[in-house]
Amino acid sequence: GINMDKLERSYLPTISLALVALEDRKLDTFCKAIHSLQLVELSQTQSKGDADKSIRWAFNVVFTRCWRRSGQTESNVDANIVPIGDMFNHR
Repeated sequence: GINMDKLERSYLPTISLALVALEDRKLDTFCKAIHSLQLVELSQTQSKGDADKSIRWAFNVVFTRCWRRSGQTESNVDANIVPIGDMFNHR
């Protein structure tokens, strides 16, 4: 979703478009968190566009390798990142 352009998004059905919009909001929140923590510094050779690509890459890594498990209450959610977890479905 976050890697789709406007033309690609225009072909999505309504429900899929809602999911893409949710992913956009998650990316926006993720970017704000990264910038507020000042974890990303631009080197003299790195442009803002390159930094944004790095943040998108990190977002994709986090949200494609993260599993959530509900706890005893709705607010008690355990989330874990498993770096090689995506390899379990490959032979």
